Amino acid sequence: MLFWTVIFFLISLTLLIKGNIFYNSSIRIGEIAIQNYQDIKDGKIANKELVSETIKLIFPMLIFAILALCEFIYFINAISVDIYKYPSISIILLFVLSMILKYKPAKKIEDIGIDEYRKNIYKTKKRSLSSFIYSLIYMTYFSYMFWILVFLK
Repeated sequence: MLFWTVIFFLISLTLLIKGNIFYNSSIRIGEIAIQNYQDIKDGKIANKELVSETIKLIFPMLIFAILALCEFIYFINAISVDIYKYPSISIILLFVLSMILKYKPAKKIEDIGIDEYRKNIYKTKKRSLSSFIYSLIYMTYFSYMFWILVFLK
């Protein structure tokens, strides 16, 4: 549990400093989607290089999804370690609530057009106030758990 506490603290610290770590990848995936859409619209076969590049860009996002699942399991297990229980229950609620609030259904290129789609791609922010606050809260929680695991157990 101590190992994961340190890992998740460092991930939160990285997100606090760097902002959205998938910013460039999401823009590149959007540009690839536009290029594939234009190729298919013109009757060309989708470029294999674009498909392989998309897979390379999606791989880090898959790792991040697995880490998010591990983090959720960590929070569930932290309830049994936490002497007060309320911080762990609160962080679980915040985790689930943030996942629900951040979810936006993807807009399809054919529904909104290429120009509007490209505008939506570049509209995303590298760093937002909410992500900064979430990172601070998570860092505080993992510091609290580190204190409990090292000094109170």
